[in-house]
Amino acid sequence: MIILLAPEKLITSTSKEQWDALRDCDITLFTSKSETHIEELNNQLGDVFNRVEYFDDYPNNDTVEVRLLDYARKYKVKNIIPMTEADILRVSRVKEKLMMDGMKYSDAIQFRDKIAMKELATQSNINIPQFRRIKHTIDLLEFIDEVGYPIIIKPILGRGSLNTLLISDQSELIKILNAGLISNTSRYPDLLAEEYLDATIYHIDGVQLNNQIEVMSVSRYVNTCLSFVGGSYLGSYTLDFQNPLRNDLIRFTSHILTKVFPLHKNSLFHVEVFVDKQNKISLCEVACRIGGNGINDEVRLQQGIDIKMEYIKAECGLSSGYIKLNKQNCHPIAGRLLIPPKEAKLISFPAVCDKPGVIKYQVRGKHGRDYKKMQMSNDEIANFLLVSGNENEMCEKITTLSRWFDENVVWE
Repeated sequence: MIILLAPEKLITSTSKEQWDALRDCDITLFTSKSETHIEELNNQLGDVFNRVEYFDDYPNNDTVEVRLLDYARKYKVKNIIPMTEADILRVSRVKEKLMMDGMKYSDAIQFRDKIAMKELATQSNINIPQFRRIKHTIDLLEFIDEVGYPIIIKPILGRGSLNTLLISDQSELIKILNAGLISNTSRYPDLLAEEYLDATIYHIDGVQLNNQIEVMSVSRYVNTCLSFVGGSYLGSYTLDFQNPLRNDLIRFTSHILTKVFPLHKNSLFHVEVFVDKQNKISLCEVACRIGGNGINDEVRLQQGIDIKMEYIKAECGLSSGYIKLNKQNCHPIAGRLLIPPKEAKLISFPAVCDKPGVIKYQVRGKHGRDYKKMQMSNDEIANFLLVSGNENEMCEKITTLSRWFDENVVWE
């Protein structure tokens, strides 16, 4: 038996035919529990997985580790495959206890603990923004004296921009301190503060198989994950193969992943970097998991490879570790667009989108549902998957489509 830990969105974004190719692997799925998730999973995939375990509040549910150990006692578990940020540490702990092959906890923590991550980068002479561990208010005040405004505050073990804040000036600081920024963080006793860089953010995604990086895709964000949580649309698009910055970012990321942060022999990766106006590259964060919100499809459209499924196949023992690129299915530029909800009731939205270059248009929002401002960068109400001939055209498409959706959706 192989246990796969993954949210519904990640599972249902892959066709039943692709999952059927893994049927002989005897896969048990651990996933989140909600009526919507169970319905979508059953409707789309039916009996693809031999067993499915559902968990309330899955990312924070500590019984996931209990059930993993229960399964290990009852069945012959060959492997446990984590797919999200929430699963990296819990799986490394369980695997170490069971003496299974996998990433050690001491390595895994460097992909989750943002202080440990930045300290390791500093020791390896990697450019990063100035940062400081915040234990109390005086720490925060001293850091602001050092770097000035604006600054970013985030939980050390945060994910999806949850509880990440941009503090632009003294008045915002006082407002946030009045709300108990330091004292009301019982789950995150320490916080990370870092300087805000006036830079463009890029993400680099790919897969390592049998200790060899096989695919690496470079994309530029349009807006940021933090602004997305704040109510702006979020987009990104792959860089043209001829863009010289692409090679610079590949070299930077290759060094990070081979010399600094130890990946497991089979691993997905998602790296975010800053590039300033002088083309100085600085590390934002590095993760040993797939990028969220359609990044896998973005990579697949340009590279012709589904890195998520290649990784899972390798962990199931079905891959030799070498990927043959499928250039026939490649597009020069691939992109995605995510639309956040408003604090209102969703009345109606466009059912279809036939705009040029739109490969996929999906509405996740529900008629008549009251929505609140997003807490994390993974709860969009609509998304688009796009292709284009060049980067400038893709930027225009992302802007035009966000405007089109905004003009045709009705909120109350």
